[in-house]
Amino acid sequence: DTAAYFCIYTYPRGRRGGRRRATRTFRADGATTYEENRAEAQRWATALTCLLRGVPLSGDQERQNHARELVQGLSLSEWEGIVTVSGDGLLYEVLNGLLDRPDWEDAVRMPIGVLPCGSGNALAGAVNHHG
Repeated sequence: DTAAYFCIYTYPRGRRGGRRRATRTFRADGATTYEENRAEAQRWATALTCLLRGVPLSGDQERQNHARELVQGLSLSEWEGIVTVSGDGLLYEVLNGLLDRPDWEDAVRMPIGVLPCGSGNALAGAVNHHG
């Protein structure tokens, strides 16, 4: 199967005022390879996320592993720290970008601040639970 999938999670109010998670799964299968279909699914997911959050569509400015690539190319001596404002995905990319550097032993000493505000707020819950 060369199709790629992405899900949209919503939390509509029920008749009694409570919220219940609803899931819609979408399939991208117009291309011949999984990689092309995955890229298309990612474009849809990014576009929908930007539209829902009121963020302008950024084209190629924001993409998977963008933060990782930026961190890999940073001149660390020019920065005092890195602050992520997102969910665990961005933090994951930043950490992996630091670990992928040739000077990773020094790079992992870079202070990292986390302002958790992902779509599901799981990172916020994890940080607050253990903090």
